[in-house]
Amino acid sequence: MRPLLASLAAATLLFLTPPAHAELKSKGSRKKRTLVREQFPDDQAKRYDVFAAKCTKCHEMKRPIIALEKGITPISNGAFDEAGIKKYVVKMMRKENSGIAKDDAKEIIVFLQFAREQFAREQFAREQFARGQFARGQFARGQFARGQFARGQFARGLAKQ
Repeated sequence: MRPLLASLAAATLLFLTPPAHAELKSKGSRKKRTLVREQFPDDQAKRYDVFAAKCTKCHEMKRPIIALEKGITPISNGAFDEAGIKKYVVKMMRKENSGIAKDDAKEIIVFLQFAREQFAREQFAREQFARGQFARGQFARGQFARGQFARGQFARGLAKQ
């Protein structure tokens, strides 16, 4: 009985504590807005470099940052989820003088999907905390790490809203 109570108390404290994540960090404003490279793990930081070099050749980084935050592309209002990111990067790759090779496109897709997933996870956690649902429902039953999160569906779900 005591281990159960200790586990319950620990779980309650864990879920009542605000998420330690911060949203995707960016610096600058308007046309000069960029993502902070240091927030990404080493493998993703290398992909970020490809993204930053290739994607800012034709437009400001502000556009993909907005898409990452909202889950919707700023001009066409298309979904910026896993499939939407792939479609969008392939579209950009095919533009004349884009300079995006197939290997670069793959790296950019992996990076953007990772960044969107991170932002969506943090956004979801903030919304759940704001609603007081960290200590109730799915979170109290230990389903936080299973279900939508384990299947990677939270980013796709947010993009549809």
